[in-house]
Formats: sequence, structure tokens, C-alpha cells
Amino acid sequence: MSRLFTFGCSFTNYRWSTWADILGSQYDLYYNLGQAGAGNHFIFNSIMEMDQRYHIGNDDTVIVCWTNVMREDRYIKNRWV
Repeated sequence: MSRLFTFGCSFTNYRWSTWADILGSQYDLYYNLGQAGAGNHFIFNSIMEMDQRYHIGNDDTVIVCWTNVMREDRYIKNRWV
């Protein structure tokens, strides 16, 4: 069984289909963890969280679309801002 995990900002997950959705149709299981407005800290933490939940292994495909280094995000009061 093939699994795809994608991470990033709005280029990865948005209201309409993105590159991640197109690639996801080629896999048995597809997890799109992109979020509009996400910064690199959010993206990094999403990768770590999914690894803990789904035990990402050698047979899985992981694609990360890092965002601009100037984008700031913080985890405050149990949510990302």
C-alpha cells in the first residue's frame, strides 16, 4: 500500500486543487497537511506529528513545500497564529 504525505502552506492545500491533490490521486492513501498561512515552524511540527501518528517509513513518500523564511508563525494558547 502506497502512502503520500504532503506538507506546506497554501501552495500545498487550498480551496481548489493543488499539486499535492494531483499527486495524491496516484497513491492508495494521501494525507495533505498543508495549511494556508502556515510558516516553517508549523510545517516542521506537522511533519513530526504525522511521523508520531503514522510511523512514516521507507515505503512512504513525503514531500515538503517549505514557505518563505520571512513568514512568521507561533503556537500561542493552543493554536497556530
